[in-house]
Amino acid sequence: MNFPIFLVVGAALCLGAIILTTFLIILVMRRGSRVISQGVQKLGDESQSQASASTDPRWAQGDLKGKPNLPTMEVVTDPCPACGGENPRGAAVCGFCGRKL
Repeated sequence: MNFPIFLVVGAALCLGAIILTTFLIILVMRRGSRVISQGVQKLGDESQSQASASTDPRWAQGDLKGKPNLPTMEVVTDPCPACGGENPRGAAVCGFCGRKL
């Protein structure tokens, strides 16, 4: 039983292409992981140099803005005679049970 020569050559070319592709993928993955690890190391070195250059102690404490000075407003409420729920002064009906105040 004789196989046509083009089938043998075609199979050899396909096998060669698969081997070459596998080799290139492995090469790129090894180089890529090395480049990524170098980039991560470089970023770590930059962040350490920036942290040591900072002289403001509030950065370490996490207090960059300080406490906000917001005005406070006292809310006056009246209790509902039926359910005891707190309602704003001047409300016509209870917000909890719906009874007229």
